[in-house]
Amino acid sequence: MVLWMMAGQSVNKPYGQAPWALVGDTWQAWSASYVDRAQALQSIALPDLPKRALESLKAKPDEASRARLWTQALDAAMKTNASCGDAPDIAALTLLTLQAVRLSAMAKRFDEIYDNLPKLKLDGSTSLTKVILPKLMQHILASGNVGEGRRLRDRLLTDSFLASFTGDTLSDQRDVYARFLASVAEDEVQWVEALTLMTEKLSPPLLNLLPASTLRKIGENTGFSAEQRALLKRAAWVRNYVTGARNSDKTTADMFAANPELAAARDAVAKEFPNLKPDRVLLLTILRNPRFGMLLNSPDWSDPIEARRDVFNALDETDPNDKNWWCPLETDRQLGAIRRDLDEATLMSNVRDYDGKDLAPLLDKDAIIKADERRDAVLRQHPMIKAVDWTEVSRLAKAPSAPQLLAKSAMGWAKASKGDDGAPEALALAVRATRYGCRWHGSVKAYSKPAQELLKAKFPTTTWSTQTPYWFDCTDEQYDAEYKKLLGCKPRTWAKQAPLK
Repeated sequence: MVLWMMAGQSVNKPYGQAPWALVGDTWQAWSASYVDRAQALQSIALPDLPKRALESLKAKPDEASRARLWTQALDAAMKTNASCGDAPDIAALTLLTLQAVRLSAMAKRFDEIYDNLPKLKLDGSTSLTKVILPKLMQHILASGNVGEGRRLRDRLLTDSFLASFTGDTLSDQRDVYARFLASVAEDEVQWVEALTLMTEKLSPPLLNLLPASTLRKIGENTGFSAEQRALLKRAAWVRNYVTGARNSDKTTADMFAANPELAAARDAVAKEFPNLKPDRVLLLTILRNPRFGMLLNSPDWSDPIEARRDVFNALDETDPNDKNWWCPLETDRQLGAIRRDLDEATLMSNVRDYDGKDLAPLLDKDAIIKADERRDAVLRQHPMIKAVDWTEVSRLAKAPSAPQLLAKSAMGWAKASKGDDGAPEALALAVRATRYGCRWHGSVKAYSKPAQELLKAKFPTTTWSTQTPYWFDCTDEQYDAEYKKLLGCKPRTWAKQAPLK
């Protein structure tokens, strides 16, 4: 018994770290060799049940082997369900079922899976929800078979099944299914519905590439919290502001209605400076509140952009690029995150990073190249990738960063100001933004220094001038790999990504 359990764990360990679609014939030969060698070490004959479970690991996806394994799994399930928890078949049931599912999936006989799994009566078991179905979903996505993913959804991932994942303790399991449902969605309605099942509903990196109009539409969905809807509408509004596209009066009113903290900040500016033009009221409001950003999530960080925050005017010193105003949209960064997100859903991330060396001998020839092609095919046919407005993405990628735009706007205001309309404060806060705003685009000297010098020259006696003794140059100093040599203030770059058009 110990021998087959150890052998089963050893064979399944590398196999469990990669999608079935990636480790096919090569793994099959290796596992058969491993099992045969393990059995050769046994000095006495294995009992029937351990022997069947052990040999399931080397079974091939021919019709006879599939039929035999499903019969064995059904027999083990019947004995398990009829027992009081003491049947030896309990130990073999998960392994036999998983291997039966593997063979049917690799033979593309998915109806065998959909017809037989319910007969096992595994509903609610961790074997089904944490092992068998996740491996099947990984295989389908890694195979690029989105159509089959939708059939799996319709046959097994029913509303009643998903409703069983309630409470914080089951949130991780629910997220696995939500990500799969989002990947195989036919349209925006189904994709958004999948997002509402997630623990972090605004975490999919694809959101960062969607048009402002789409974000506003999603922001009306009550499946998101009020704070999440506010973030969606705020990000959409900022995207238009950054690119110079006009936000209509209705859009602006709707954004501020969803963000009462910012509405109060805007009203405070208007009350303090009653004769100030609306565009300058907005500028000073934005300068006072770093929460005006255009991203829904930070793809390079584990902590999300908080939809809810008690203080909207607080600076974030941990992640100033994503959480204090905005940077130009880094298209390669976002596309890389979208690909990485699907890789994590299919376990391809393990193959690339964590377990790559261990898995390399088990991969079929050109397996990773083919997996990349299948992944990109899945993404290109996704309805929300098709919904991306690449012209808008290009404008956002070429837009000025917050430090640059805010500093130049503040200087234009200050040059025509007598100092009694908020212009000195705008200059001071613009200089602050050059330190605590986007840091990824090289030196900020070209706009930080002129803003600070204009403040000192034109409004020298104001408290804002006193509080702004410095201008800034490089706020993202880069060093060599050993952190010994300063490389200078170079713009950040990300690995070049092929377009998903």
